[in-house]
Amino acid sequence: MRILHIARPIPRGWFYALFALSGFAGLIYESIWSHYLKLMLGHAAYAQTLVLVIFMGGMAIGSWLAGRWSTRLARPLLWYAGVEGLLGVAALLFDVLFREMSGWLFDSVIPGLDAGWTIDVVKWGSAALITLPQAIMLGATFPLMSAGLLRAHPAVPGQALSWLYFTNSLGASIGVLTSGFYLVNKVGLPGTILAAGLVNFLVAIIVYVAERSTAPPPRPVARAEPGISGAAAAMLMTAMLTGAASFMYEIGWIRMLSLVLGSATHSFELMLSAFILGLALGSFYIRKRIDAATDPLRLLGWIQVVMAVLALLSLPLYMQTFDAMAAMLKVLARTEQAYTGFMLLSHAICLVLMLPVTFCAGMTLPLITAALLRAGHGEGSIGRVYAANTVGAIAGVLVAVHLLMPLAGLRWVVSGGALVDLGLGLWLLRRAAGPASRPQRYALAGALLLALGLVLTVRLDPTKTTSGVFRSGQARTSADVVFHRDGKTATVDVQSYKRGLIAIATNGKTDAAIATKGWPSPDDYTMILIGALPMAMKPDARTVGVIGMGSGRTTHTLLSNPRLEYVDTVEIEPVMVEGARQFGDFVKRTFEDSRSRIHIEDAKTFFARNRHQYDIVLSEPSNPWVSGVSTLFSEEFYRQIKRYIRPGGLFVQWLQLYETDIPLLSTVFNALGAEFADYRVYYTNSGDMLIVASPEGAVPAIGASIFSEPGVAALLKSLNLKSMADFEQRLVGSRKTLEPFFASYGYPANSDFFPILDQNAASRRFMRANAEELAELPPFSSRLEGHTMTGVPEDTVGSLDFSSAIVQGHLIDQYYAQAGPRKMLPAMDDVVMNLLDDLRMEGRNCDHELLVRNWLTAIKATVRRYGPYLSARTGRAIADDVKRAGCEKALDETMQDWLSLLQAQTARDWEATADVAKRLLAAAGSASPEAQLLLAEALLAVLKTEGPEGVAMLSLMYSDVPLKAVPLRYLISNGQ
Repeated sequence: MRILHIARPIPRGWFYALFALSGFAGLIYESIWSHYLKLMLGHAAYAQTLVLVIFMGGMAIGSWLAGRWSTRLARPLLWYAGVEGLLGVAALLFDVLFREMSGWLFDSVIPGLDAGWTIDVVKWGSAALITLPQAIMLGATFPLMSAGLLRAHPAVPGQALSWLYFTNSLGASIGVLTSGFYLVNKVGLPGTILAAGLVNFLVAIIVYVAERSTAPPPRPVARAEPGISGAAAAMLMTAMLTGAASFMYEIGWIRMLSLVLGSATHSFELMLSAFILGLALGSFYIRKRIDAATDPLRLLGWIQVVMAVLALLSLPLYMQTFDAMAAMLKVLARTEQAYTGFMLLSHAICLVLMLPVTFCAGMTLPLITAALLRAGHGEGSIGRVYAANTVGAIAGVLVAVHLLMPLAGLRWVVSGGALVDLGLGLWLLRRAAGPASRPQRYALAGALLLALGLVLTVRLDPTKTTSGVFRSGQARTSADVVFHRDGKTATVDVQSYKRGLIAIATNGKTDAAIATKGWPSPDDYTMILIGALPMAMKPDARTVGVIGMGSGRTTHTLLSNPRLEYVDTVEIEPVMVEGARQFGDFVKRTFEDSRSRIHIEDAKTFFARNRHQYDIVLSEPSNPWVSGVSTLFSEEFYRQIKRYIRPGGLFVQWLQLYETDIPLLSTVFNALGAEFADYRVYYTNSGDMLIVASPEGAVPAIGASIFSEPGVAALLKSLNLKSMADFEQRLVGSRKTLEPFFASYGYPANSDFFPILDQNAASRRFMRANAEELAELPPFSSRLEGHTMTGVPEDTVGSLDFSSAIVQGHLIDQYYAQAGPRKMLPAMDDVVMNLLDDLRMEGRNCDHELLVRNWLTAIKATVRRYGPYLSARTGRAIADDVKRAGCEKALDETMQDWLSLLQAQTARDWEATADVAKRLLAAAGSASPEAQLLLAEALLAVLKTEGPEGVAMLSLMYSDVPLKAVPLRYLISNGQ
């Protein structure tokens, strides 16, 4: 069959539309590769940097090769179609190849290597091996598409190239947003990269069919290209240096804006999209001016000078973005609908900061390429310019991340790029034909003075950069910044507050706080308990691995136990370790004890390389909304980490309850439950909890031996924790009953490749969501699981609502156990004292109105708050008080039922509890304020007596009661 050729060339609009689709797919690859490679490299910042280097390096190689070969090709568009098709094939294979390579790397290669540069070389080499071929192909697309377009439409080469740059960059800007905000959430990483591959296939088919049905365009006249003249060399040098400066800006702005927007994955995608959109608009603006430019060197020189000044002006402008974010958060409602507005306004902040500079940067490559074509350097110049620019970009990334950021600080990353552009601009203006006019000389002098003034005077205000405005809504912090350092992966600050608190923050987000005077901080409870709790469960533990330095307080707590042989603390950011040193004596053992071993490495590589098994492994990650952190809550992580726990050992993880919700937490528990045999969950404060998990067998009970270790006991005493009961009262529940509860939300397990936690956690942060409703579970989980609370100290100060109820319930028991006249105990709080006053009937008349207002209200409050923790003796004593006062006959039927419910509840008489609760519920109705409490008590009793059938029937009968309430969902899910 012969294909009919027609003479009419492909319309220019087709080229632009197809290249927009190609850019759309290309930036999906860059975005998704960073997701994949952070699983290999251990940190999102390292992954983003390496992806940039590989992406730009591959683009440089591909564009250079395609530029050299394009003149020899009769149909460059057919080759373009072939490259797009190969990209589609690579996308189909990428996920499988990555998983196989990653597994082989961590299971077989890294364990045989020494620490240091060899492991880095292997990991980086593996990352390059799996992504560089596609990057090379992506680099070849622009020269091949440009060659096809210029042969078909040779009249206005400058305008055509500008359109290609514009449409490709615009497609890329949209692609990164589509990938980050929609595709990953819907189809995961494998589905997203497959979607990009399908786009490549679509482009390949359209181009192939269109090109094969068109007569071949005339080849360029075969002639020797002129040598690289001085002007041409200047153009290529400009392409390289402006690429370096532009990517120094990008690296600097991404870190800077992380302090304003938060370092969530979506924030990075907004920044990248804004950066590329600026390039696109600059290319669009220059499209009609390129072919008319009589002196490209002079025009380029002025663009570089203006770009440098605008980059320096972005620094004082950046300081205003904190105020803009604070104002924005004051205006926006914290709802799911408003989150879209928050993202749009955040994108606007990125654009305001980046657009002026990237707009200028977007003009440079079309201008340089068109000038070389016009000078007779042929199609090969397209590839050379693109290659020079991307080589410069690689240099800019490396200088920014590995030199300027850690040595000079964040400000000098942007300032350094500006100085490169400024020097380049001056050099180009000096080489331009003819002298500059007087107005131009004045303008240049003014630009130089302004640039010099900005370099010397502009500083980044630490009271703003450490404010965490994206969480606090405040543009400034009231704390003194006692330590500030820009590391390769994060900016670390240590702040001292006048109220007696020291805190360490990464990228503006506080990760740990220690109280230096007065009451312990909430984080003190968490950092000490995460070390003490597993040691109380496993007193024979000798070795511990800790993931994450934080303040260093947990490692200090562990080393307070002289029986431990060593503690390995793994931290990926060296500056975090330096920040932790600022806490002094509070973390002294972490840095001075010979058993403390600090390792600067990502945890996954460290454990794979050493192959050591520990008695206890602790994980102390930051909040899951922080980019890269959600991988420490994934099914794959749990599968890996349990390999490094000895038989009978324990894994403990810190999990935040703020800036999240229960459905998102369920993804963590679903992942954990898939890999660990048992787990128990403990509160440390109202906003944090600890998961203690056992890879095999049940989680052991808490032992009292930990209090015999003077160092640990002293730390626990500082939290007013003095006995086993102080641990036990913080128990939320165990896997037995929590697993069906979390499964009832219907969310899948969080996975590295389907990162539901990473994709949704940032929105929960914005909405100020929390999972504190879990505090409603212990009154029911303790009875359902049969926990008993004994020996609760009278002087324990409950830091949680429910633990306070346990302590006060114990005091109520003691009150009613007193012989003779009862006396209020000193540790009782005012609420309990008032409650007991209302419960006592001595000397009171039996007026019905008073009974309803005081006594019945007190009985209901006792059932709701303290009943689950009272003894049967106390329930009888309260009933006896009524009899002694002679008010028994004055109680109506409802009052008698509430008194009976309290007695049945405290006696754990499940049949009586079910009968009375059902009767009260039927009388009060589903709309009554007590409906949820009564239904929960009835469901618990029915679950204990009748099992799942009774639960199903009762929940069906009262389906009009909001069954999504946490205790009801918990009980119903356990009855299924």
